[in-house]
Amino acid sequence: MKKIKEILPYVIILPMAIVLILMSNTFPTKKVGTFWDAAVYLNVSKNLTEGQTLYKDIVDNKGPVLYFINYIGLKLGGPSLVCVIEFLFIYIALVYMYKTLQLINKNKIISLLTVGVAFICYAKCFTYGLSCETYALTFSMIAMYKCLQFYENDKFTKLQCLLIGILFGLTFFIRANLIIVFVAFGLGIAIKLIMNKRIKELFEYILFSFLGFIIVCIPIFAYLLINNCVYDFIKNVFLINTTMNKIGLIRASKLMRNMMPISYYSICLYIAVAWWNVLNKKEKYISTFCLGIITILFNSISVNIYYHYFISFLPILILAYNFIIYIIIKKLKIVGYILIIVVIILYTYKYYKLIFVFETFQPNNNVIAYIQNNTEETDRIAVIGFYDEIYYLSNRKPASRITYILSNNAFERSVQEEMVQEYIDDIRKNKPIIIVEDESTIQNIIKSNIDISKYEELKNSEYTYVQTLNNKKIYKLIK
Repeated sequence: MKKIKEILPYVIILPMAIVLILMSNTFPTKKVGTFWDAAVYLNVSKNLTEGQTLYKDIVDNKGPVLYFINYIGLKLGGPSLVCVIEFLFIYIALVYMYKTLQLINKNKIISLLTVGVAFICYAKCFTYGLSCETYALTFSMIAMYKCLQFYENDKFTKLQCLLIGILFGLTFFIRANLIIVFVAFGLGIAIKLIMNKRIKELFEYILFSFLGFIIVCIPIFAYLLINNCVYDFIKNVFLINTTMNKIGLIRASKLMRNMMPISYYSICLYIAVAWWNVLNKKEKYISTFCLGIITILFNSISVNIYYHYFISFLPILILAYNFIIYIIIKKLKIVGYILIIVVIILYTYKYYKLIFVFETFQPNNNVIAYIQNNTEETDRIAVIGFYDEIYYLSNRKPASRITYILSNNAFERSVQEEMVQEYIDDIRKNKPIIIVEDESTIQNIIKSNIDISKYEELKNSEYTYVQTLNNKKIYKLIK
């Protein structure tokens, strides 16, 4: 009976993870094109399985860990295994949310209710599928659990430091601005140790954590050195990302408030509570206070705020929700439990279609069908726009190592111009059989005063307009 009680919370969490993976646009039964970012990740990873080199033969601005995970899935089991891996990451993240909350309140029901509320409020954030934030969340939640154990035991073991360093490295090499938990708890624990004059201990923790980070770096840089693409990696993952136009703290806060008001105000409330506890010399709240502030700050250096970005809010959010739920139950007892369960049921019933997105659609289905019917698998195509699902679902190779052109001025003009010119040069060199042209992307490039005359010249002289499908112009090479 005791074992059943211990296992039961993990059984209850399992359906939540199943629902989230069923909602994912990357679920094999769906034909949604995997929604922008995920399509890029799958397309790049698919090209890696066909022998291309990351950052050299095919380019994106995310770290290599994400692509290596998808590469393993596609290589060993195809899209289905990629889906299984994503499910395992989601489930492990939810389990460590629960385990983390157990360190705080020791109440299994409150911990499960908190995970349930977070699940309901954030379900739609997982529909994008294969997001950087999903994988980073798993690593972050394990690290957060280990860091909170430090406040319980007042020490780290060398193995724990090594693990945290490895988790930091994996997160950093997915996307650098997702290291929120590591920065927050690193600061909090460092401040605690410095205040207690445990400097030697602090340096020991830093050393073993750094060794963990090096363990992650070794295979990554070995791959980059062997394939002679270290510069391409640094340029595309770090240098280019620094040129992205940032939305800033004020606009980011406004977008967060408008898109997820309950979450935003819950986090603000918890930041205030954490600060009050810091003033009352409760040391572990230094880390949680830093976590709240850094979560908002790090998301303000993005080009925009999208729903999947909110996944990175979950570490601080579960603490905020847990605090609110704990207060309600403490004051109202059994009525509090009933009230929270009723609110979850009513919220789910009212917003079911917004929370649980199971629709199957493919906005580029006609384009994909045309390409499959008029080209061979070995042929190259070019898609001018942000539609990597066309490459991925049609199973055709891109004519350029740059697989997409953004139409939202995400990068500084000089960087955008360099990318466009390289894209055009590749098209002129490789002569794709079909060019798929998104008119809004072309117009945005023209408005940015970027010269595309060489592309227009190539298109007018060597290609013929076929038709417009899914609001995209189709051009075919004249043989």
